[in-house]
Amino acid sequence: MHQKPTNHHEHHHNKEPREVATETGATKPAQEQMKPLLSEVRVSRQSFVALLLAVALLSSLVTARAFGHYPLNVDNKSFVVARPGQGMSVSIPWAEMGAALVREGVIDESKWQELYQARGGLTTDEQALLTANAPAEVIMDAKNASYFLNLLWAVGLGNAHEALAEGSMQDERYGGAGNFASTGGWTLARGDTMQHYGAHRMIPLTPEEAERVTRVSQDIYRPCCNNATHFPDCNHGMAMLGLMELMASKGATDEELYQAALSANSLWFREQYQTITAFVESRGLQVSQIPAKELVGQNFASASAFQAINKEINQGGGGGASCAA
Repeated sequence: MHQKPTNHHEHHHNKEPREVATETGATKPAQEQMKPLLSEVRVSRQSFVALLLAVALLSSLVTARAFGHYPLNVDNKSFVVARPGQGMSVSIPWAEMGAALVREGVIDESKWQELYQARGGLTTDEQALLTANAPAEVIMDAKNASYFLNLLWAVGLGNAHEALAEGSMQDERYGGAGNFASTGGWTLARGDTMQHYGAHRMIPLTPEEAERVTRVSQDIYRPCCNNATHFPDCNHGMAMLGLMELMASKGATDEELYQAALSANSLWFREQYQTITAFVESRGLQVSQIPAKELVGQNFASASAFQAINKEINQGGGGGASCAA
């Protein structure tokens, strides 16, 4: 039996997010290979208060705008999604994306079927996402977020982009791009995973769209790591890169990409974003007052920032972040 998609990251958290499956088994790389490129951020209560007050003032000066040309199901004003019983979703351009992943070998369909058979089998809708008959647009929500995490992981891993070819994944200090959780942990490819690393032009991006993905991905963080999406060293980072590429290819603006990233983060890290919401509210503010770019940025969504927030809200307890898939 093939090995399941696994993670090479080393984590020091208490428990995993509820929406992420827990099968994992890959060995962890050497500690020095996994040092984050960005230095650890020291976050104080005073700096967070100053940030939140400044952002609240700024947001009061910005009028809402409609995104009529691109049907995103993301609305920052409904970010209370982090509250139990309420949901957030994001619309993802899809069409023949799944069929391309199978055709190019980023996903070996027999391995994919075997993995999900062990998890109870695929629904008809899930199976259809790997065919040319998939819907032009699909919805990721709390019910299917873990399934889309793996699909988007494959997209980010296999599609050609500057972040993979020239970014920090190629830094010699890490011993090669194949040593990360996002690459060494992907065991569902046909043949050698690294033969597919950034090797397929499955998503047509104009130079402007590719540059937008590069720029925005440098601003988007995740609570399991201290690296931005432009350094997709874990499965969540690679999946976020794939999501940004798909949306940019359909004309999404910077703001729409940040909104979608906020939706994805809050689906993949539900407990962590509950804690972030509680932190914002403890300062007398609502999350709807904070721009999406800030809520997925280094001061809220990086591992260092979240640990500081969690320490204050939960006295160090509460949900840590994991890259299990």
